Amino acid sequence: MIYSCKLKRVAFYAYHGLYAEEQILGATFYVSIAVTKYAADTINYSSLEQLYNYEHLFAIAQKHMKQTQPLIETIAKNIFDEVLKTMQADEIMVELIKPNPAGLFGSGEAVITLRK
Repeated sequence: MIYSCKLKRVAFYAYHGLYAEEQILGATFYVSIAVTKYAADTINYSSLEQLYNYEHLFAIAQKHMKQTQPLIETIAKNIFDEVLKTMQADEIMVELIKPNPAGLFGSGEAVITLRK
């Protein structure tokens, strides 16, 4: 059995970007995090202590989204590293989405994904 807990496209308003305008005006970013455990047959699915807590994942994302960075890669890596450090997982995925970066594209998204 495989057990996975995910946050999917949680919106954060933040001030990340290389350009001064981005750090003044801010924008909406989306964060997804997934943690997975293989051989999850022995987990007590009635005990939060044995499960992944999505509130903990949210708190990690929120903490790092509040810390303005010029590169979204830095934020994704910081989130990834904290999840790795604080949760016993066989697989971790962090995805950070920046819609229409700096208004340069007119549409679309920049997406950074880190996976273990």
